[in-house]
Amino acid sequence: MPSDAYIWQRQWTPGVLRSIDQSMETVRSWHVLAAERDQNGAWHQAHLDAARDALRGHDVVAVFRLSGRTSTLNASEVLNRIRETLSAWHEEGIEIREIEIDHDCPTSRLSAYAGFLDQIRHGLDPRYRLALTALPAWLGSPDLPRLLSMTDEAVLQLHAVLNPIAGLFDITQAFNAARRFGQIAPRPWRIALPSYGSRVVWAPDGRIAVVESEAPQGVADEAGQELVAEPVRVAAFMNRVEADPPQRLIGWIWFRLPVATDRRAWSLSSWLAVMRHDALKESVTPMTRPVSQGLVHIVARNTGTIDAMMPLVIHVESTCRGIGAQMPYRLEYDTQGAAVLVRARKALLPVGQEIVAGWLSCQQEKEPVHVR
Repeated sequence: MPSDAYIWQRQWTPGVLRSIDQSMETVRSWHVLAAERDQNGAWHQAHLDAARDALRGHDVVAVFRLSGRTSTLNASEVLNRIRETLSAWHEEGIEIREIEIDHDCPTSRLSAYAGFLDQIRHGLDPRYRLALTALPAWLGSPDLPRLLSMTDEAVLQLHAVLNPIAGLFDITQAFNAARRFGQIAPRPWRIALPSYGSRVVWAPDGRIAVVESEAPQGVADEAGQELVAEPVRVAAFMNRVEADPPQRLIGWIWFRLPVATDRRAWSLSSWLAVMRHDALKESVTPMTRPVSQGLVHIVARNTGTIDAMMPLVIHVESTCRGIGAQMPYRLEYDTQGAAVLVRARKALLPVGQEIVAGWLSCQQEKEPVHVR
């Protein structure tokens, strides 16, 4: 099935433009963050000055993000923002075919949300299609069928929808949610998949204090829990769904476009390989690399074709006296007293890259070292 992708960056850096250019032949449509209304009612507009050439002539969906923490939605206010944005984009030569509303509405307020979308639909120029994002949490609501009937298309978000302790993406729960949604949805719909990771830090009272993903939040490297969506697992989910697709499912949409500076995003090559259904090979190999006289680095290198999880444990067999670990690894010893490097947190290693997991200090230049 075809793939769309979200461009969620408000600043279109050269890195964003490079990723768009390199994936243009694989992505069907771009869903571009146009404006975001925060919980205090303030609007944050995306700056697309640098996007004119990248988007001109391509299929673009304008996405308007409305905070799920706001208590009320004003259809007139949102319609004015949509019209102003579309007018500005038209002057830049960017033509829009569809408007998407992204609002994580509480399930208890879905009836009011349906009324809001009805006002949006009737206030829009009829040449524009209207879409919305939907959450699996809404599946038990009797108001969901009416809500979905207010738009031409829906996007079911199947990532980062549960308690973070449960992870970023669960294949079984995602498949069950997709099957149930297909039985309810009266219009065509897509599944939103993750191509990123996040780190969650909890406050003393157990609530989420910080979510760090694309942009650094000033959190120490050892703090919190890393949530990772593994490319091979997402690819397995896609294959399972495409073998027996739910009713009216028409494609995938990815959150978000990988950019080289986004350290928690998949590499662009891995993302494209998953979208194209290429043959995937996971292979992260521990090895040693002499650095200087008496100093040896213990390295994990991705020799496969897809971003892969770093090894959970690296066993070190050596008579060298000095040994240490480097994040994301820590040094431990097994029951026989042998040194092991244990991964302290989950992390993907991009294709063709390596990380220094630890080091050895050896008195003899050719002292035997073996890692596995």
